[in-house]
Amino acid sequence: MKTITYTLIFSVCFLMSCNDISEKGSESSMTDALTFSETKTYYVAAKNGLRMRENAGLASEKLKIVDYGGKVEIEANNASDPILVSGIKAPMVKVFRGIDEGYMFKGYLSSIPVPKIGTGLEDYANSLRDKNINARYTYNLSPDELEADEILKLPVDNFQEAFLLGQRLDFFNCDFELPNPDNPVEMTAYINGEKTILAQQENAISESTGMTDGSTGTTTGGTTEGNSGTGETGGTEGTGRTEGANNKKKVEENSNLGKEIIGFNIPTTDGETNYFERRVEFVKEEGKYSEIIFNTAYEGGAWTGVLRKEGNFYVFTKSSIAD
Repeated sequence: MKTITYTLIFSVCFLMSCNDISEKGSESSMTDALTFSETKTYYVAAKNGLRMRENAGLASEKLKIVDYGGKVEIEANNASDPILVSGIKAPMVKVFRGIDEGYMFKGYLSSIPVPKIGTGLEDYANSLRDKNINARYTYNLSPDELEADEILKLPVDNFQEAFLLGQRLDFFNCDFELPNPDNPVEMTAYINGEKTILAQQENAISESTGMTDGSTGTTTGGTTEGNSGTGETGGTEGTGRTEGANNKKKVEENSNLGKEIIGFNIPTTDGETNYFERRVEFVKEEGKYSEIIFNTAYEGGAWTGVLRKEGNFYVFTKSSIAD
């Protein structure tokens, strides 16, 4: 009888031990699987949607288009070599959306929820804070109420991502693409619904003095009807004057630091609006864009929009001056 009892106890203990080993093995496998397939949520920032492809290449079969603002999960450690699309350099990454999986160009994905098109800086900051995202907004008005600064700070991954969000916000008053950083001689802008190729202004910046040359003018390399997109996007894709002393000082400081400044004049007639001047300048350091300065002068005042990195934030500063 004792022998039978001992045998039963031994059998139960053995089975419990095997079960424990099995469970630990399963937990280990599950942990390994979770680590291998760890994902992070991103949001489509291409306003006409972004293509999901079968493989990591622009020539790969198109599986579907994910609309602007749509969420996808990016698989960690699964990215191609960077490629260049409309001035944005980024890899193709493995993504999941529901039961679908494929590859997307990461340059048109945002690490934070994207704004509704045309949203103001303050409203966007408030919407992000509601989602526990550390976005910061401040508004400063001069005592005479003639000058105002709006400042938005966003905790995004990189400058390219911040630029795309600025285009979707009410920040730049012109839809344009980043020039090719390797050869920034042309910029694509969309004027009156037309795709317009603008030429870099020759001698617009004097490296020796850091002063703005007086020459102006815009070269248009032809236009095409509609917004054709980039191939990855879905569907059709101080005085109140911008050349005042403060602007020249800014340019001189940038030149003295060895930064390259690339400038483009934008047509002053856009729809029913006429401007005295519109100009965008890109500051490039070590082969990458680090700052964008957008100047606008019109009857009634002027404003300057600047995008640059400060600490862990990418900062949008919109300074307005009324006549």
